Amino acid sequence: MLKKISSKFKKFSGSEFNRNFFRLFQGTLVGQILPIIVAPIISRLFSPDQIGEFAFYSSIITICIGLVTLNIDRAIVLPANNNEAKKLIIIALKISLRLSILTLIVLILLKTLSFLNIIKDFQWWWFLLCIHIFILGIFQVGNYTLSRYKLFRELGKSRVYNGLSYSLLQMCSYKLKSFGLVSSLFLSRFFSSINYFVHMKKNGDLNFKVLIGLPSKFTRIEKILMKKYKDFLIFGTSITTLNNTSNQLPIILLQSLYSMQSAGIYSWANRIIQMPTGLITQAVNQVFYQDVSERISEKKPILNLVQSTTKKIFFIGIIPYAILFILAPQIFGFVFGNKWILAGEYTRCLIPWLFVSFLNSPITGVISAYGKQKMHFYNEITLLIFRFLSLILGYLIWKDAFMSVLLFGIVGFIYSIYMYFYLLKIVKENEPS
Repeated sequence: MLKKISSKFKKFSGSEFNRNFFRLFQGTLVGQILPIIVAPIISRLFSPDQIGEFAFYSSIITICIGLVTLNIDRAIVLPANNNEAKKLIIIALKISLRLSILTLIVLILLKTLSFLNIIKDFQWWWFLLCIHIFILGIFQVGNYTLSRYKLFRELGKSRVYNGLSYSLLQMCSYKLKSFGLVSSLFLSRFFSSINYFVHMKKNGDLNFKVLIGLPSKFTRIEKILMKKYKDFLIFGTSITTLNNTSNQLPIILLQSLYSMQSAGIYSWANRIIQMPTGLITQAVNQVFYQDVSERISEKKPILNLVQSTTKKIFFIGIIPYAILFILAPQIFGFVFGNKWILAGEYTRCLIPWLFVSFLNSPITGVISAYGKQKMHFYNEITLLIFRFLSLILGYLIWKDAFMSVLLFGIVGFIYSIYMYFYLLKIVKENEPS
């Protein structure tokens, strides 16, 4: 019996995909388990309003993820030529620096003109956003650079450091209230970016001379590469930004239509369910995207990989999601305190959408790998419109935050089912004969 189990495990871990997955998963597991462990403490140290303020800041950072490098970081894994990949790294960081400066100018103008009053309880620490954007640029470039060289063990270690620093900083900064949560996110990303920089410097992809030269103009070669990867710059950026915006809409609109507390309760529900699933999806997504990109460049089929990955993800997620759907309010009340029972009710509304989205998460990489960003752009516009309408209708008809969240979850569920078949269609149409 033991020999049979051992032989099956060796067979499963024998492929490069599975080996890389486990290397990254180990680091992701430790990096994500720490925030999960401290979550019951954080829920008692901070109020829903304070978590709502942090969630609003975090949502803006999330929306900026697609903008910080104009999605060119995702192209780093694609070129066969390492020199071309190094040029893409420089292009991505140049874009990130310029956006960071632009963000500072915009924030100063908005504050001067009092437009930031639309953000309830605007704080001075919002100006950290401009520095955070550049740090996020290094963070993302480092992620894809290490993935390109299949340094998944180093990626895993970086996620351990990020999870550890984030968890400790949150617990130590509770007296600073919302700013404590914001500074924890900022500093943990900063430490991770330094770690990535060290690895890229060691590989010869980045050094201090390159960083100093980032304010310079784009060279002729860099402009040629930007034209070559224009689909990433134009449609990839648009898709990522639209998707992130539509995902963050509840936090943005709930604090505007209802209260910061409503935004905090929703963000906590979403955070708690996303943290454990992130253990799987972050590792699978990165390994899957690298593997798929390599297979496509070598004209190899990927349909079997897509189907087997989806099947594995389904069996991993079905039981935890089913338990949460049934018992979420009781679990939230017991683990996080009575003030978070409503977050459990919100979780129930989101479970069907998040489960199907969990299944789709790895295979969305085929959109970039096959260069189908333009086609997918219109899907994201449609999703954004319907999500916006769902939240607004909940307010106009019922004036109830719960109904807004429920409608938002229904829209997400329907769209995620459509996306699964849409992604399969792309794969089947592009399989080599």
